[in-house]
Amino acid sequence: MKKLLLPIMISVASLNAADTQAFSLTPTFGKNYSDASSKMTNSDLLYGLKGAWISADGLGAEIGFEGGDDIMYVGEDVITSLYRVFGHALLTGEDDYSVTPYAFLGAGYEFLSDNIQGNPDQSFLDAGVGFSYSLYTYLSIFLEAKALYKLDTEDIDYTTSVGFSLLFDEDFKLNTEGNPFMRNTIVENALD
Repeated sequence: MKKLLLPIMISVASLNAADTQAFSLTPTFGKNYSDASSKMTNSDLLYGLKGAWISADGLGAEIGFEGGDDIMYVGEDVITSLYRVFGHALLTGEDDYSVTPYAFLGAGYEFLSDNIQGNPDQSFLDAGVGFSYSLYTYLSIFLEAKALYKLDTEDIDYTTSVGFSLLFDEDFKLNTEGNPFMRNTIVENALD
């Protein structure tokens, strides 16, 4: 696990130290879908919180947490809760018509409140795509989907999430001045 977290922490620290233009804080709500070979059923609700650092060139990193309660094991009279921590590298697309597509790739660790034999706490790799729509300069709504590959059990889970992102500028103040990426582009165009 330490081998997975070290590159994530280094990338987040280097991105934060670089010319980072924006920071977002996002509460999330979603659903987890377990594959047919999994010992767990689908969740009713996933909840979470994530923070992302985004540079002016569209690269970024995020760290986050998500959890779900009252998940049944298949064929067992056991209910568990799951908790996941993760880190992702982000790639965002162009901001056309206030819609920004993005993709991410990362890793994390899943903790279960009640483990049964053959279903331990474990590391996972995940990847996904999403779309963000700007409602205001400081608030956007997003929709994303991702797949998680669990390294010990080799199960694959799929999750969908929605949420609202608060966007902060490079001084960590609520972004009320407009798109920080647009301000950077205007300055670059003026210098050319």
